[in-house]
Amino acid sequence: MKILSLKPLAALTAFTALATSSFAIPIDGTLLYNDVAAFTMNTGTEVSFDATPDGKVNNATGDLTGLISLEIDHADFIYNPFGGSINPLVTVGGFSFVLQTIQYANYMVNGDFTTLNIGGKGIGSLAGFDDTAFSWSFSGTRDDSGTETAKNYSATLSSILPRIAVPDGGTTLTLLGFSIAVLMTASRTRAIRRSAKSA
Repeated sequence: MKILSLKPLAALTAFTALATSSFAIPIDGTLLYNDVAAFTMNTGTEVSFDATPDGKVNNATGDLTGLISLEIDHADFIYNPFGGSINPLVTVGGFSFVLQTIQYANYMVNGDFTTLNIGGKGIGSLAGFDDTAFSWSFSGTRDDSGTETAKNYSATLSSILPRIAVPDGGTTLTLLGFSIAVLMTASRTRAIRRSAKSA
């Protein structure tokens, strides 16, 4: 009776699992949005949105192209001091962004104008894709020169893709497959020899 070793089969199964898990699909794209309603820049501490919708996507690239012209839901946030993750900060059409860290926040008053520039990082989520690191930048201005305060903001979300090694044209996978085939052949040969001896 032939007795085949299961080791090559286990190796092949492990190889298949490894190959499958290596094909993660991160979100690749950029989202640009701006205000369509009033918002408030409190002195050097927080930003709040006074009406709905909080903003609108005016441009997008890559996997986020389908979000162009959609209205966004933007959470109010305190940036000084930053109290931790804001989950989510931005939601639009199935995409959401969780702000995890703030890297800089500059609030400046220059005559009749006040400007606010903030940058941070977090995680973007979209159905059908792996959660992906994103950078976020927000720029707001306020004109206090007239009887009414004119305000506007714009913001950008850009995916941060992991560095990918230069492909080798499939050489590595070919060698792995060849090695597994050799192991299976050798195992089969040994099993036949044992069977012949015991006959």
